[in-house]
Amino acid sequence: MGLGKVVGENLATDPTFLPEVPRYPVFEQKLEGKLGRIPLIGYLDSFDPDTKNFYEYKTSANPKRWTHKTANQHGQLLFYSYLIWYNYKMTPQSHLTYIPVVDLQVAGTPITYPVRHSFTEVLVFMKGVKSQYAEMIKYAQNHA
Repeated sequence: MGLGKVVGENLATDPTFLPEVPRYPVFEQKLEGKLGRIPLIGYLDSFDPDTKNFYEYKTSANPKRWTHKTANQHGQLLFYSYLIWYNYKMTPQSHLTYIPVVDLQVAGTPITYPVRHSFTEVLVFMKGVKSQYAEMIKYAQNHA
């Protein structure tokens, strides 16, 4: 995770660092929202304020960790899509860019997977978030 933070900071501040990695103009865009009475917050790695589309960057030494299938199933993209809908009333085009690393260094060609979720997919995911939140509250109350 530490290397991921360093890579993210370099992507945000140095256009010559991994120039093949696509970027939008705003980095670490903070978005807040609610799901019923549940407060939500997220920070998008790279955000386009005009289109509301975003990139999420992931580093991994496991070349099988990020594929188009795992990008499509990644809950973080669904969560961010909900926050964009909550704030802008639209579902975005999201992207997950996998940046391969070995021995704490970037090693290999980054791969970007475009992901577009339907509003129904986003709502189904958020229903699960609401359910998990209720379970967490119940657990906390029973173990206080």
